[in-house]
Amino acid sequence: MERFGVHMEKEKGFFERSFMFRMIRDFFLLLVIVAILELGLRYAAILYEFKNNEPSRVQEIADTLSNDIRSIMLNAGGPTAARTIYPIIDKNYNDLGFLVAVEPSQITVDSIMVSQNMEAFGLQQLWPSGHHTEAKVDISAEQYCLGCHIKAKVGDILGTVTVRSYFDRKLDVWLEEVEVAAGVLSMNILIHTLVLFLLLKIRMQPLLDLRSTVSNLARGLVDISPRTNTNSEDEFGELATDLNHFLDRITLVVRDLDNILGEVLSVGDRLNVLTKQLNSQCLEMRGVLFPVDREGENGTKKLELIAAREAGAVGSIKGTALALTNKNGSKAKNLNEEFSLLLSQLENAFTELHSGVREMAESEKKRGKNLDRYDLFLNALKEMALLEATMQRVAKNGRETLRRIVRVNDND
Repeated sequence: MERFGVHMEKEKGFFERSFMFRMIRDFFLLLVIVAILELGLRYAAILYEFKNNEPSRVQEIADTLSNDIRSIMLNAGGPTAARTIYPIIDKNYNDLGFLVAVEPSQITVDSIMVSQNMEAFGLQQLWPSGHHTEAKVDISAEQYCLGCHIKAKVGDILGTVTVRSYFDRKLDVWLEEVEVAAGVLSMNILIHTLVLFLLLKIRMQPLLDLRSTVSNLARGLVDISPRTNTNSEDEFGELATDLNHFLDRITLVVRDLDNILGEVLSVGDRLNVLTKQLNSQCLEMRGVLFPVDREGENGTKKLELIAAREAGAVGSIKGTALALTNKNGSKAKNLNEEFSLLLSQLENAFTELHSGVREMAESEKKRGKNLDRYDLFLNALKEMALLEATMQRVAKNGRETLRRIVRVNDND
């Protein structure tokens, strides 16, 4: 149950941990980051250009505008034409991101009032507050200007051209670029992500087959005969080929192990038969070499005791006869010698009998020790039979495991 729970935890959220999901997610995030970096670099470029290049550009615009106003005054009929052209100039420069103003001097106002009977307003501008770059150029009176500017002299200031470039205007342009780029980049990211998904789906098929094969092996599925198709020539195809070679080697090893276990079973069967034959032969040899004769053994012990007792009795009689001879004197000496000789022979006979019976008893003891050794040998045969049975059980379990691992086909 615990392993099943761990497996369920691994399966939960599997898609979020899959290679394809991570690849698409990372690619999507990478495209978004690239877009943000691109817009950020564009903002940094605008800021850098505004601080370093915008002042010279504004000054150039102011010089150009002052020259244009001189040309208008010279060729288009003076102040009346200027009042018509000023709104157009204002609109054109406003579209370019600049605010311009033409401020007439007091000499110009007084001169136009006298010569043209109208008030000179120039190009007025309501300057907004904000960070900006400004350039001013004064328009000096020349000889052809004195026809309208009757109170001016050559070299007097007739007006001032002012040009401003606001950073907010640049920022608005950048924001418009961001809005346009957001839509374009969104479509671009979506298309690229879809293309990547299709490519991954095609290119990942060999890897998915490889993963399925490895997953089946890892989960203990018993069949190792399936092989992974190698449809690609890249690293995934090489990995699938290596896995197939590895499975082929495992199959060969398993078959060799199956043959070895078969030989072990055959040897076990022969060992079982041999053990039974040895056991039977040993039982027969025990009956022949070591017959069970407890009564004979007890009789031998009794005979040994009788021989020892009689030998002791003869010795007592001999001592008694010697005492009688010393007591009766010379008359019974000859009779005593003959009787002593007879008793000596009888004592020797009983002594030899006692020695023979003792040797026979010791031989019986040695035979008992040999019988114990024989019993130990029989126990060793029994242990060998148990080991043989254990070996057969292990071999059968091994073959059963091999049968579960490999499905041997008829074609194999």
